[in-house]
Amino acid sequence: MLKQKISLNNNPKEISIYAIQIHVQYSGGSELMAGVAAKPRAAIDARIAEGLDTDYDLYKVINKKPGHSIYELAKEMGWSSGKVYGSVQRLKKEGLVHTKKDMRGGRSILKVHAADWSEFFTKEELEEFDNLEF
Repeated sequence: MLKQKISLNNNPKEISIYAIQIHVQYSGGSELMAGVAAKPRAAIDARIAEGLDTDYDLYKVINKKPGHSIYELAKEMGWSSGKVYGSVQRLKKEGLVHTKKDMRGGRSILKVHAADWSEFFTKEELEEFDNLEF
């Protein structure tokens, strides 16, 4: 779920995007956004699916090449740095990647690493995996 605060005519509103449904929430209830309501549902579905595919494609590269910078990932994928950064932020929000600021050549870079699979399990679950017999 994405949320962004905006102000229209000095009236703050919060936009919430729930997968396909896009609503403007305000103190009196919710209404469909006029600009978004005019767009065909198929176009919205396609953009959402494209974004999810984009994130998964990038995750596969991050998993194979941990520690690469946003710039290096952008070169690898043939994407803009902004597209990679946005995708990394979504993956980070989902807990699938971690970022670390570093210095290279006097410049600040953001290194990206895939999350370790063990981070998704409790200590007890990991011990159970270790004790499994096949």
